[in-house]
Amino acid sequence: MLRITDDDLLLFKYLFEEQYIKRSHIRDFLWQHKTKGSIRVRLSRLLKNDYLKSRPDPMDVNGGTYLFATSKALNYYDLMFEDRVKKITRRKNTRLNIYDADEYKLNADFKINKIVQNDFLTELRFILEDWGVDYWESRTIFFPKYAKNPDSIFKIKAKINGEMKDLNIPIC
Repeated sequence: MLRITDDDLLLFKYLFEEQYIKRSHIRDFLWQHKTKGSIRVRLSRLLKNDYLKSRPDPMDVNGGTYLFATSKALNYYDLMFEDRVKKITRRKNTRLNIYDADEYKLNADFKINKIVQNDFLTELRFILEDWGVDYWESRTIFFPKYAKNPDSIFKIKAKINGEMKDLNIPIC
């Protein structure tokens, strides 16, 4: 049996919200503190134990892959929601939106015409979170809420007229 770590739960959270993530994004942004070898071993174990699915990247001639979360990952995430998930962080300066498992929809494939856009948005999310942006919301989460949907929305604190306020900034 595989013991799920907080790093795994953080990966699951991002996979649920972004639907799929390149392995290189995991290495470059989520698990920067791990070696390439340990990342490869960990992802292999998660794949073998059916927490993740892998699909080849049709745009990468070097054999890159995309990872997807499975229903087993969602069930575990839901089980650990109160005890561990609410406490996970990516960076000390970033406050993550933590959603209940019921708000996530699993995806097992991607649309070829959306790959570049999704890769760009995922990488932009990681970069902005590294800079201190709070509460990124992907369209997979807020889609039913708005008539005209931007690709993503993030919040950042700003001082306006001497008062700290949260600004919602859409990315289209």
